[in-house]
Amino acid sequence: MKNLRRKEDIFFGLSVILLVLLAYLISESIFGVRLNRILSDRVYDTQTRNEVVVVGVDDASLQSLGAWPWKRDIFARAVDRLYQEGARLVVFDILFLEKREGDNDVESALSKNKKPTIFASKLDDKGNLLASVYQDNQFTKTGIAHVYPNDDGKVRETYFFFNDNDGYCVPTLSYLAFTAYTKNDIGVCDTTSHPFVYQASSPRTISIRDVVQGNEIGDVKDKVVFIGSVSLDLEDHFVSLGGEKIPGVYVHASMFTTLLNNSFPKTLPTTTTAVLVFLVVVYASFISLRFNKTLVQATLFFLGVIGIIVCGFLGYGLGYVVPFSFLLITHALVSVYGFMFRYVRTERKNEHIRNLFGKYVHKDVLHELMESGREVKLGGEKRDVSVLFSDIRGFTSFSETMSPEELTGLLNAYLSAMSPQILEEKGTIDKFIGDAIMAFWNAPLKLKNHPLHAVKAALRMVDALEVFNKEHKATLAVGIGLNTGEVVVGNIGSQDRINYTILGDVVNTGSRLESLTKKYGVEILASEEVRNKIEEKDIAWRKLDVITVKGKSEPTTIYEVRRASHFKQGVVAEYEKGLQCYTQGDFEGALAVFGALANSGDIPSQKMVEKIPTINKSTWDGVWHFDEK
Repeated sequence: MKNLRRKEDIFFGLSVILLVLLAYLISESIFGVRLNRILSDRVYDTQTRNEVVVVGVDDASLQSLGAWPWKRDIFARAVDRLYQEGARLVVFDILFLEKREGDNDVESALSKNKKPTIFASKLDDKGNLLASVYQDNQFTKTGIAHVYPNDDGKVRETYFFFNDNDGYCVPTLSYLAFTAYTKNDIGVCDTTSHPFVYQASSPRTISIRDVVQGNEIGDVKDKVVFIGSVSLDLEDHFVSLGGEKIPGVYVHASMFTTLLNNSFPKTLPTTTTAVLVFLVVVYASFISLRFNKTLVQATLFFLGVIGIIVCGFLGYGLGYVVPFSFLLITHALVSVYGFMFRYVRTERKNEHIRNLFGKYVHKDVLHELMESGREVKLGGEKRDVSVLFSDIRGFTSFSETMSPEELTGLLNAYLSAMSPQILEEKGTIDKFIGDAIMAFWNAPLKLKNHPLHAVKAALRMVDALEVFNKEHKATLAVGIGLNTGEVVVGNIGSQDRINYTILGDVVNTGSRLESLTKKYGVEILASEEVRNKIEEKDIAWRKLDVITVKGKSEPTTIYEVRRASHFKQGVVAEYEKGLQCYTQGDFEGALAVFGALANSGDIPSQKMVEKIPTINKSTWDGVWHFDEK
């Protein structure tokens, strides 16, 4: 079992490694990416900057200034007004790709104010750059306004540069606005995508109608002003991380703010990710292998999920991309596999327990043993137990009068009648040796008051034998020996053939006591150790003798055990008077007492009357020494 357990643990560890790899692959799939977004979409935001203002082409402007597209002089007035109010930079999220009426007014406004103004451009399907018609003006710059949503329609990434069809590196609108405003440039044509962070709240938005009509627009001094559509009718909208429609100009403003705050989410260091995955694996393995209650497992599993979510929130709050889906999928896969692995291991162990104990312990004890999760190991441990030995008196001579078939049938019936008496008292049947039975208590599971259970089992066996004899018209008699004390208990044998049993002097003494029942003419004989641990009104004890058994030098007091109602009144007290005389060497007094009891039919007294004449009075020490088994 130990080698098998080690192999199972190695197999489990290797399987977990494969599950972690599988979890990583799943986390990189569409499912994993979308799962990751569930958390990240609800965490990412960046501080809204007061430097950013949006001038929006809204519904009120369309109603006041006319249907779209407008004449370009409207934008000329807007540029002129904003720069006159002190705006530092104007950025158009509107494409001006062909000449129209009013272009001269725009050119004039640009030349007049001599401030850098950024206009949107685009790439066509072939990668050709379609730039603004104002690109030749010395005060203008053009940046690509492409926004690329993910497969769910939400925009999460931004770009700094695109390569056009001719291989030229063209900056994006938001990045160009950032470099114009800060005078900083990364100096490298970086065309990779970067996750950006939306502003915590929408930027302050002014209607372009108020700008061109001279209305109050608030403070725009030193501001970066993005001009673009905020009207749903112009269809320049995307889906926000929360699922709402958001104007494209707000997306560019958030990209610019992310650059300004340098709040791009950072990739979690590999070592940190490895530590997190390791902790998840350890936790998932622990809850699935350590606990066997479904409710406890489920509770701890969901606590793990909550812990991963909290970890994700903390990481995102610190600006790191936490591999939420990787951790969560790892937790789920390892937990489910652990539950299955534990179930299979438990079933294998329970099958092993059923094979070892199924026929020898009561079904409730067997169930308790399997539920306890106690490992049944090859080897032993020291434990206090109570042991019972029983044997049919005169079975050898009795068996000679019966055919083998009759004998086998009667013996099977007898053992079938005796076994439940032991099992119902939560005992473990060690073995059947012909007509003999060996049983013990307090193993494999611990049992309170196990000496009492052993005595009750012996009394039940005597009662059951009386019923058995009537049903089978038999005259069987039994002798039962009881003892209690420390033994070695465990599975003794080879790896392929194991017997759960007990070893020690306590066992040997119990066997000797069973043999001595015929010497004293009683059905149940118990040691002093058993007697001292039981105080039950319906169980009566008769002190029979002080003896030593073969192989032991220490004397022990032995007792007859019966139901209190089965003792004749006054017999026990009178017998103990005789025993006191006997122990002190007053054999005449002892014979007088025992003789009177023997004449009334008391068999133990008859045995004492027969034994006393054989005593060597010169060496008598009050203890009867048995040399035979």
